[in-house]
Amino acid sequence: MPPRARKNEYVRFSEQLADSLEQITETIKANGEMIDAIQEIALQLTTTFGNLHALTLKYATMVNNVLDTILPAIDKVPFISDKIVDLLKDMERLTQKIIDGSDETQQVLNDVQEGLTQADIQRLKKHMGDLKSVTRKIEAVIPDRK
Repeated sequence: MPPRARKNEYVRFSEQLADSLEQITETIKANGEMIDAIQEIALQLTTTFGNLHALTLKYATMVNNVLDTILPAIDKVPFISDKIVDLLKDMERLTQKIIDGSDETQQVLNDVQEGLTQADIQRLKKHMGDLKSVTRKIEAVIPDRK
């Protein structure tokens, strides 16, 4: 509870601030373990997401290269269904979207991981919108979900 002023006296701002800072320090100490655990989890999530991104990029690139090679030939074969050709073209567009967004995604991951490692709040805040953008791009290429 903040100090109360007596008649003809006043509460000093410095005392009020010192009391507030002591309360804040106690709150941080009491929640320090949880704060550190959240940081560790966030670091692990960025590592996991980075590995999933690398794996996705590897296979998307492989599939895209195969499709780039066979689509021109398949498109000319008369007995192959248009539905199959359309499906292969859709797959090629999807893998290309993954490849096209990979540099941006990797940069955001690297920066977020660095921000978490260095406890750089400004760097983390800078990428909140970027992470939302990456999430929207991923959701845009995920087949219909219910």
